[in-house]
Amino acid sequence: MYFHVRRAGTYTELKRWGSAQDAFEQARILAEAHGDRALHAWTLNDIGLLAIRQERYEDALDMLSEALSLSRDLNSARLEAVIHGNLGEACMALGRHEPALDHCRRGLRLRRLAGDRHGEAWAVYNVACAWARLGDHEQAMAICREAIALGRTVGNIAESVAPALDTLASCLHHVGRTAEALDSWREAAELFDRYGRPDDAERVRARCRAAEDAGKAVDDGDHQDRADDEV
Repeated sequence: MYFHVRRAGTYTELKRWGSAQDAFEQARILAEAHGDRALHAWTLNDIGLLAIRQERYEDALDMLSEALSLSRDLNSARLEAVIHGNLGEACMALGRHEPALDHCRRGLRLRRLAGDRHGEAWAVYNVACAWARLGDHEQAMAICREAIALGRTVGNIAESVAPALDTLASCLHHVGRTAEALDSWREAAELFDRYGRPDDAERVRARCRAAEDAGKAVDDGDHQDRADDEV
């Protein structure tokens, strides 16, 4: 069973989605046949996470909801926390921001209950994302800073610090604090590069360039307005 899980993980990293799906399904079937409810729940979670990566969010909700139902009988706070976090991510992608916030908060509470400090940093970041999607940028920024501080403490840089810097930058830009936003985006891109996530680094740099270009356009417009006033 665990061989199929490891194989699925390898295929996922290679973005061979079909092969990953098949391997996870084989693991799920074997786990169910052997009565291993914990592995069954984990594989359903992994299938749901795979669906998120493929942007099949409704499918993800189905798999993750089934995983959550199984996990509640297992007395595993960490497993439930992981599933709630992934449910929050799927709900955010579907624009269901209130349920997303609820799942993210539940995930954070369970991470803390489990004593999972490394995962707690990611869960705090997830809560910040949900607040940002709800439009409460001040709340989101405060929680992003909490995620960044905790992530640095526990060494969860690529999964919580860099993404939280990215979200913090987006919120700062939204409220007009563009200079601070640019600094956060640049730091996020540097961390993504350092920890082997070049695609994320380039995505962040693209946001940074867009914000810089927008700022230049505003400055040019202001200069033209002043020139027109002087004519």
